[in-house]
Amino acid sequence: NEIFYSLTYGGEALSLAASIATIKFLKREGVCEIVGENGSYFINEFRNLINNNSLSDVISIIGFPHKSILLFNDYNSHKADEIRTLWIKLMTSFGVLNSGYFIFSFAHDRKIINLLLRKINSCLKNLKIVIEKNNKILDKNEKIAQKAIRDILWTAYYVKNQI
Repeated sequence: NEIFYSLTYGGEALSLAASIATIKFLKREGVCEIVGENGSYFINEFRNLINNNSLSDVISIIGFPHKSILLFNDYNSHKADEIRTLWIKLMTSFGVLNSGYFIFSFAHDRKIINLLLRKINSCLKNLKIVIEKNNKILDKNEKIAQKAIRDILWTAYYVKNQI
């Protein structure tokens, strides 16, 4: 007369309660709206910095307020991927780890965004100096590493599309 009854997620009431509380918090605090407003502000200010530094032929920002992406273009004798690599090196030198995209969260307030924009402006000024003087961006070892990464990405893309 004993019956054993089980559900895969039957004991997950705590997770469901946490999910409901999270959704209530997101709605009550207007998290999506705030992140959207801050992301839009960032994109607009970033575009202003690009224009102020006369780099619109080199770099642009696209995407959505919650996630924006940088596009790099060939300029003078520099390839776009070399300029992107320089961007990463410069941003790192200013204490920001960035590979060309920005994803904002509720923790990113205007104070943090403005600090980031100041560092981006410094990076853009340095980037312009290097590419305008047509200086060498990458040394031989960096070019080898860059080619290896590009080959790996191309192989992954090719394999993915063959399946």
